[in-house]
Amino acid sequence: MDQLCSVLEDCALDDIGFNGPWFTWEKGQSQASNMRVRLDRGVANNEWWNLFPDFNLYHLPHSFSDQRPLLLHTNPRRQGESRVWHFRFEASWLLENSCKSTVHELWQLPGENLLEKLCRVSSRLDAWFRKLKKEKKFTVAELNQKLERLNELDPSDDVLGDLIETKLALNLELDKNELYWEQQARSNWLRHGDRNTTYFHRIATQRKKKNRVSKLISSDNLEVTNEEKMGEVARDYFVSLFSSNGVENCERILNGIEQCISDDMNASLEREFTREEVYAALLTMSPLKAAGEDGLGVIFYKHFWHIVGDDVSSFCISALNGDFPLDNINHTRIVLIPKVTDPTSMSQFRPISLCNVIYKLISKVLVIRFQAVLPLCIDEAQSAFVLGRLITNNILAAFEILHSLRNKRQGRKSFFALKLDMSKA
Repeated sequence: MDQLCSVLEDCALDDIGFNGPWFTWEKGQSQASNMRVRLDRGVANNEWWNLFPDFNLYHLPHSFSDQRPLLLHTNPRRQGESRVWHFRFEASWLLENSCKSTVHELWQLPGENLLEKLCRVSSRLDAWFRKLKKEKKFTVAELNQKLERLNELDPSDDVLGDLIETKLALNLELDKNELYWEQQARSNWLRHGDRNTTYFHRIATQRKKKNRVSKLISSDNLEVTNEEKMGEVARDYFVSLFSSNGVENCERILNGIEQCISDDMNASLEREFTREEVYAALLTMSPLKAAGEDGLGVIFYKHFWHIVGDDVSSFCISALNGDFPLDNINHTRIVLIPKVTDPTSMSQFRPISLCNVIYKLISKVLVIRFQAVLPLCIDEAQSAFVLGRLITNNILAAFEILHSLRNKRQGRKSFFALKLDMSKA
């Protein structure tokens, strides 16, 4: 096994996962003697993942053998499958010389409001980059070949000058490629000093494969593989999840909550909003987080704040003062993150909401203001939403409570534990 692990590591081979039951070998007809093991698996390196990005490995059913056959689809096609393209501002564009001037030129064009300007920038930047790719003089492979040819020549002044220019151009292209895959990989914990394009590429490819939904089980226990019908299953799930179950007026409950915000605190919360608060909220946001519906991520606003800052700040302050409705920016793209390997039901996904940066800025400004008084409003038994507390503390508290209940043998005072389904919380 040690030699096998060494081979896998030396050849950079990773497990490609599977669809279907987790085991490939089974023996024993009774529950006491039944044994199931995953003996067979597929492994591949980065080059293979690039050739077949949409592959699927299936564990097929068996009837006369104790071992399941494996079927590898290198290009599976699902009925009703369609690729939806969404604009997204790429961080690597910032390394292009014409990016800053293009954004400045587009922003200065006449427009009625901020949302029109953002829409124009999104559409025009995509066309700008497509044109830039066509006009690109050299690729990484061509620059490497040129570098090899120059290294073989005698080192004259012209050759050395050309060699330096080629190295600079090659380093710039490699930085663009690295930044692109870093944004795709979402590995924000990795520091820039340890950046590695191959690592980012592998993480991005694995994440894409892991997040792919091949089938879902509907509410009536039917297996659905058609993309359109899977969308209906997901929609019905969220409609049920976000629908009220007849909860009546909570005023009677709220009357029992003591007042904890003083007049001075309230005056501080209601003071006028400033541009500095908006910019401070922007600085707290991670630059490479997934963008919302407009495709313009945090890195766009941070890099071009000297161009877009006045308009963005004015819009946010107007919305915070109630002078502008939020309907036009309150659009959220829900993304499903698998909580288990090969999920099949909607409860096995963790939904996250991708909001536009403008909407995030408005909420961040409010959050920063509330941080000063939030610990006073939340009970000490609450284990989240307060700095210094972790939601994982719930696990420790639950174990301690159950341990004390199990060990209680004497006394007239009785206790009980209640487990609640918080999916609608």
